[in-house]
Amino acid sequence: MGGRVAGKLALVTGAAQGLGAAQARMLAREGAWVLVTDINAAGAEATAAAIEAECGPGIGFACALDVTSQEQWAAAVE
Repeated sequence: MGGRVAGKLALVTGAAQGLGAAQARMLAREGAWVLVTDINAAGAEATAAAIEAECGPGIGFACALDVTSQEQWAAAVE
């Protein structure tokens, strides 16, 4: 898929549901690989699975992330 963010990697926080999940899906539809992060790891996995079902394998990835944790930020960015 092509679009304005084709070939870019996006990290979306709070993406287990609501606006974060909608933003993650939109970025994937526009061609980005999307790292879906949330403190709710199961919700992040579900959003990443929905992205892959819609946009193809290797597009959505999930990672548990508490945005107040420097260690978790380092792991997510790595």
